[in-house]
Amino acid sequence: MKFGPGQFSSEGRPRRLFDRLPCLSIPLLVLTLNGCSLIRNGVQDPGPVEPGRVVLRWKADGRFSGFNVYRSQDDGPNIKVNASPVKPLSVSDSGIVPYEFEERGLLAGRDYYYLLEEIARDGTTRLWETPRRAVAQPLP
Repeated sequence: MKFGPGQFSSEGRPRRLFDRLPCLSIPLLVLTLNGCSLIRNGVQDPGPVEPGRVVLRWKADGRFSGFNVYRSQDDGPNIKVNASPVKPLSVSDSGIVPYEFEERGLLAGRDYYYLLEEIARDGTTRLWETPRRAVAQPLP
């Protein structure tokens, strides 16, 4: 194979097709929740990304039908995260009873904000006004 003028690189080797192509920069973001590290543009971030969970516990009137749970991050929208109403841990027609809700699939160490919506037995709902801040903990 014969090479003509301009077909050799500065190192004296023959130029290949990709030597003549312009350099492309493609941003790369890889994020996994299985304990692997976050890689952004080919550079590994210092800490691992760990799966996490939040466990909410509260007490309320035992005459409610249940609760809906809404989650947000920072100033984001509130997203309903329970598939069915959260029921009390113990049954009582009067008095205060404990409730508990666990959410998994979160990022450990991140702040999340939760709002509770009570569901009366007649189906009416009322959103509790104060959001609860929770930090996702690593899975046990």
